[in-house]
Amino acid sequence: VSFRNWNTPSSRCLNLGFRVVMENGKQAEAADASLPDAAQVVQNLNRLGTAVKLDDRGNAVAVDFSRARLDGFDMSRLAALPNVKSLKFFRQPIADADIQTLWRLAKLKSLALDETKITDAGLAAVEKMAALEELLLANTQIGDAGVEHLLRLPRLKRLRLSGTRLTDAGLTRLTEIETLQNLDISKTDI
Repeated sequence: VSFRNWNTPSSRCLNLGFRVVMENGKQAEAADASLPDAAQVVQNLNRLGTAVKLDDRGNAVAVDFSRARLDGFDMSRLAALPNVKSLKFFRQPIADADIQTLWRLAKLKSLALDETKITDAGLAAVEKMAALEELLLANTQIGDAGVEHLLRLPRLKRLRLSGTRLTDAGLTRLTEIETLQNLDISKTDI
């Protein structure tokens, strides 16, 4: 996040999400005022029934949507939570269009999309998640075409593709992921 009017290099500051309060009492302006406040987003997530784990500084680091009611939730609002490392959407009506903005979460290491409506096309958004180490896609419509996107994840260690449309051809391509340590392909045609 960049700030305007940052004229006092000796000032110490306390980062409270997207609001920055400087020691001398002046408030810096966030570069993108259209983003919602992190505390407001967490509060809205809690109302939906989402489990939000906070670190010792109060930053949201894990969000579990598995028991939430996501009707009409705008996923782009998650950009207000830049420290999120884990997202779970187990059995949610999440489709390709819903995950298009998740790449903005630069620290995201784990993404669980088991039993969602994600397809090969949706993985084009996932390939932009450079920090991703774990991707869970069990019982989705992912097939061999989606593997091409997975090859572009430089840190992928764990991949669950059980119950997908993966074939021998896709499995052969997956062997090109040098960082991959754990692969679940149970309940596939392989």
